[in-house]
Amino acid sequence: MNTVVVTMLETVGEYAKGEQYEIDEATADKWEVAGLCEVVENPEGKAFDKFSKALETKLNDVVENVSKSINSINIKMPAAPKTDDKSLGEFLALVGKTGSKDNRKKEAAYNTLVNKYAAKTAMTQGGDTAGGFLVPEEWATELLSVEGFGGAAYPDRVRVIPMQTDKLYVPTLDQTVSPSNGSSAFVAGVSIGVVSEGSAPANPTLPAFKQLALTAKKLLAYTQVSSELIDNSPISVENIVTDSFRKAVVSWVDHRIFNGDASADDLTGIIDHGATIKVARETTGKITLLDMAKLWSRLAPQSMSKAAYFINPVALAQLPLLGNANHLVWVQNGVNGGFDLRFAGIPIVPCESMPALGNAGDVVLADMRYYILGLNKDVTVDASPDFAFTSDLTTYRVKVRLDGKPQLTAPIYLQNGTDTVSPFVQLDDSGS
Repeated sequence: MNTVVVTMLETVGEYAKGEQYEIDEATADKWEVAGLCEVVENPEGKAFDKFSKALETKLNDVVENVSKSINSINIKMPAAPKTDDKSLGEFLALVGKTGSKDNRKKEAAYNTLVNKYAAKTAMTQGGDTAGGFLVPEEWATELLSVEGFGGAAYPDRVRVIPMQTDKLYVPTLDQTVSPSNGSSAFVAGVSIGVVSEGSAPANPTLPAFKQLALTAKKLLAYTQVSSELIDNSPISVENIVTDSFRKAVVSWVDHRIFNGDASADDLTGIIDHGATIKVARETTGKITLLDMAKLWSRLAPQSMSKAAYFINPVALAQLPLLGNANHLVWVQNGVNGGFDLRFAGIPIVPCESMPALGNAGDVVLADMRYYILGLNKDVTVDASPDFAFTSDLTTYRVKVRLDGKPQLTAPIYLQNGTDTVSPFVQLDDSGS
């Protein structure tokens, strides 16, 4: 129900003539038509005016009394203030000397008085001693960060084999043999042929075997945190350390899967590996439609449904140039909104581990099922207050032991004995 403020022109019941009341708008309309009241247009302003007049009357009385007291004891006051730094008594005396008839001087003296004393009594949080110490500072309990690319290959795409000791030997078919007489290298040299009835093959046929050797490498890192920080931080320091260590392991392993140099202290990387086929790019420093198609054509046939294009994120800018409306496009609708990057139905995965655009391996087409990762010790994060006991520090350590390399040592020859395919194909750094 809406209400208005009215001034009573006549007494109506408990509403006295000349007083202001807040009543409902419908009643106010009836009484106003009957000449019993009038609606106050700006009640807040009139109330303030009434207050101002009352304040002025009281101030005039105070000034008059102070002036009489000063005159009665013959205190000689200066004709005008020398500075703004006056006491309250001097200001009151100044107000008295202006005379009750000079309203402008009294108003100026009153304003000076209010500005000097009333403002100084206000409490604010802007200054510490004026009230700021009463307002506590607030710290969020969430740590902000920018999420990275995550593991493009590790741990979800590669084949992980547990290692019980530091060394693991994995038997594999030797599919690098040269096929002959219509045999296929995919069956590791097993051949078959026609014989006459009652006759045996001239020679027995057996598959060839190889051995994949993995030697666990230890990854280790540690950090130290004071007990005070652990006790007082509103954010769990242990969670921050653990999460950071695990992400660092994923990032390092992912990078070495593509770029490892096969040394005693490193994994064996896919880029420039003996089993990886290098495809010359059409134009130096660019990725073309033909480049992507040539990579696809050299992929082992059973990898078509499992492989992915791993690409430098900056090189993604080249992809819109790959097609037009008349043939294969590189974008399809995603399951959860947005879109998925694909070429010939094969996912395109942005990966920060890839070399810069134009360098060998900026695009790698790979079926990661054929990258073998031996895991001797999974990622563990331990904490100890004893290592730096005298310094009252807690030491956090992350540890993992593993090794990895491609399953093949060379590409696989097709039956024609000339063309090769592989689960690993990379775009080379130079134009054809």
